Amino acid sequence: MFQKSLLKNFIKSFNIQNYSDILKLTTKDTFIAEDANGAEFITLLSKMLNWNNCIREVKNDTDMKKADGVVYDKNKNPIAIIELKSSDKKISNRDIIAQAFRYKNEKPTCKYVIISNFKQLDIYSDSSDVCFSLDMTKSESYTTLYALLSQSSLELNEIARLKKLSKSQDEITKEVYKEYSSFRLKLLNNLIENNQELSKEHIFECANKLLDRFMFILFAEDRGLIPANSIDTVIKQYESSQEWGDGTPLYNYYKKYFHFIDIGNSKVNIPKYNGNLFKFDVELENIIIDDFCLKDDLSHLSAYDFSDDVDVEVLGHIFEQSLNDLEKIKESLFEEHKVVNTRKKDGVFYTPKFITEYIINNTVAKLCDDKKENLKLFNEVKDTKKSKEKRRDDLHTYREFLENLKIVDPACGSGAFLTASFRYLLNEHKWIQKELFKYEAGLFDYHDIDKQIIEKNLFGVDINNASVGIAKLSLWLQTAKRDRPLSNLMGNIKCANSLLSDWNELFPEIMANGGFDCVIGNPPYFNIQILGAKSEVAKEIQETFPHIWQDKSDILFYFIAKAIEITKSKVGFITSNAFLHSAKAVKLRNFILENAPISKIVNFEKYMVFEDASITSAIIEFDKNKKDSECFAYSFKDKNYGVNDINNTISDLKNYFEVRFKKDTVFALVDKKVSAINDKIDNTYSKLNSIFKIGKGMETAANKQFIFKKYPSDFPKEFIKKRMSGDIIRKYEIDTLKEYILYFENIENFEDLPLSIQNHLLENIDFLENRATVKNEGRVWWRYSRPMHKKFYNLNKIWCSYRAKENIFCFDDTKEYIGLTNTTVIFDTNDDLDLKYLLALLNSKTLNFRYKSIGKQTGSGVYEYFENGVGKLPIPNIPKKEQEPFINLVNIIIESKEKIAKYNKHFDSLNAVDKIEIKEEIEKLESLVKESVDEIDGLVYGLYGLSGDEIRIVGGGE
Repeated sequence: MFQKSLLKNFIKSFNIQNYSDILKLTTKDTFIAEDANGAEFITLLSKMLNWNNCIREVKNDTDMKKADGVVYDKNKNPIAIIELKSSDKKISNRDIIAQAFRYKNEKPTCKYVIISNFKQLDIYSDSSDVCFSLDMTKSESYTTLYALLSQSSLELNEIARLKKLSKSQDEITKEVYKEYSSFRLKLLNNLIENNQELSKEHIFECANKLLDRFMFILFAEDRGLIPANSIDTVIKQYESSQEWGDGTPLYNYYKKYFHFIDIGNSKVNIPKYNGNLFKFDVELENIIIDDFCLKDDLSHLSAYDFSDDVDVEVLGHIFEQSLNDLEKIKESLFEEHKVVNTRKKDGVFYTPKFITEYIINNTVAKLCDDKKENLKLFNEVKDTKKSKEKRRDDLHTYREFLENLKIVDPACGSGAFLTASFRYLLNEHKWIQKELFKYEAGLFDYHDIDKQIIEKNLFGVDINNASVGIAKLSLWLQTAKRDRPLSNLMGNIKCANSLLSDWNELFPEIMANGGFDCVIGNPPYFNIQILGAKSEVAKEIQETFPHIWQDKSDILFYFIAKAIEITKSKVGFITSNAFLHSAKAVKLRNFILENAPISKIVNFEKYMVFEDASITSAIIEFDKNKKDSECFAYSFKDKNYGVNDINNTISDLKNYFEVRFKKDTVFALVDKKVSAINDKIDNTYSKLNSIFKIGKGMETAANKQFIFKKYPSDFPKEFIKKRMSGDIIRKYEIDTLKEYILYFENIENFEDLPLSIQNHLLENIDFLENRATVKNEGRVWWRYSRPMHKKFYNLNKIWCSYRAKENIFCFDDTKEYIGLTNTTVIFDTNDDLDLKYLLALLNSKTLNFRYKSIGKQTGSGVYEYFENGVGKLPIPNIPKKEQEPFINLVNIIIESKEKIAKYNKHFDSLNAVDKIEIKEEIEKLESLVKESVDEIDGLVYGLYGLSGDEIRIVGGGE
């Protein structure tokens, strides 16, 4: 995409007149690329754009498929290819783009691909990401079209030149934010220094209010809402007065300007805007700010083009990043006098536009489309008086429906979802206006429809007052018009705790009418434990949501529950996908099934929607009027996707698979075929955690003090254990030891410890006493913080890492290992089932397949093997005699692997002849291991009763 101001200046010199014929053609209802319309379209483009040599239907050398048209330069070299599609086709389709690029890539001189469905025209240059898109049904597009695609522009390669000169939206966002952030920090520090009688909380609020006012002025001076160059005018007036010895501070001039914007001043050509943004504020009136702080930085910001380059969308990105940083700055502000810039070095992160638009299209737009469908507004109107009157009345009914829609974001932040909703509703009203014009005489006054939308349709709540201010500002910037006061949004955007506030008091009329039509947004997600062990908020959440609370779970769970409670129809969130599998979300999942089943999920398994977060995300749509538990799902399984690819995939329901969720289970995103196999594997078998003791490893909360890379010979050997960890766990074997761990949990008194250990602990006493379990829970300072399951460590065990790409379990009968929290351990507590029988099942393809629908997959593609996940695996309880084939095969595998390890350990020291002999022996053993593993898989398939087709799926054949 080109920088808007650059493109605007470029096209000023062009004046195109002969577009009327092509405009008429584009307003036809249908267009079929293959018929005469296609030829007519290219002919008219050639005439309008002065294409001297444009040939239709040129064959591709490779597959002999035809391009719809090719434009040549004066030397008869192809410079642009044209691909036409029917008007009902989406031209962003990957196959269509690939088809066009196949031709381009064969012609070295071909620089551009032009794809059109007659109503839209997309231009591509050196990649499959669209370079520029034009609405061909609008006459204002044609000057841009001529400037970019005329014969002379194509030959001069103007598109490439403009791209090279242009700053991307992301670059502009980062650049402006850098200036804005620098100004904000300077302002905060200056306010702190000059207003020490005020609390830092008040200073923080004052700074945010001032920043909102300045951002409005920067926007308004470039949009014609107030005189151009207002910032510079204020600065010049101040500088002029200083020359005459007037010592009036620069801030006083700004305060005067604020007052003008609030009440209006015709002498300086400023209308009345008020809307509470510029309302008289005692605190702002009395604060002191040094002149230098309000001069250069604001002047630099004013130099940006807030009309084109820094548009409302860019400002939205800036506002969202500003909120991300404000909390860090606030923490710094209350710790010391000077504010430290804690902004991430390269990070300007925001909810991507395609996410907000997708959620709006599947919640707000879905409700609107359903209403239009109900009113038959998609149907053609018969050419009769009765049909036309019916259509007119239905359009009025639909407009009334729009006017009464209630949409809320319960964690509104910068207002990104509200502004996206605003844009959609405004377009719907414009569509109604256009349609009504066909059936009613006269023009309709839609001057204030944008104001009505933000006052009647859009609502938001946020716990952060700065967020509330920015959300209001975002909506004001969307709707500000000259000579019209800003909307009073006090009743729409509120500062409150969405989870604990009474929504009947926040929005009494809406809740009395059943609630909101749509709840949308990106709610926070963090473990409630972060609030602190004695947090009153956490306690109140537990009391408010007893039907959801399961220990210290994620704050997100309660936002989902609250959203379902306050809506009467749809909820659409982009959020962490953790609740789908979390053991602490069982109540939440059941609540969802009973109250607002999921209708659609877009799951991002590895793709990071938010670049600054390591948490995998999903777009979840809940429907309160849905009665069944089936939903449509799609999972993006790779890390890298283009936005166009994601949009094309998720916008077509054909790409989704159907999923059925069940009560008391995880929400596994698998199709019905896989789900049926899972049910068959589960059968009525006992879950592992009901027949064996399973848990996570011990917690020291002081690994540096208890763990050693080399054997700690200073301590008696009976107090030294081997550390079990994920990097030494292999299937059926334990790899080379990496670390040792000090262990003395069986000792009652500190004085009974060997002196060398006492001295070591005393050397680290400051750190050990500061551990949370010591300070908050009364744990003894010299012990592990939580020696989990220590009474079982005298038993044989099965270990696995807490994270792995597949089922990897090993057997341990040494009693020599201690595992910490990055391991999961199964203890030999069942007299009827042999641990080696269990090991065979756990390492089999069958239970590896089953676990993929139980464990949560992280962004890196590995699965979490926590005790609550592994514990859900189904284990057939068969007689000991029937376990023997499994046990014998496991013994063969373990013994073979031990022999291989011994051979490998001494391999390098062997002579050449012995190496050949040992290598052959290793290969025989490896072959025996593989045969045994395959035989176990066959036995396990039979044990769970899988058919041939099911085995092919489980084994990875399908």
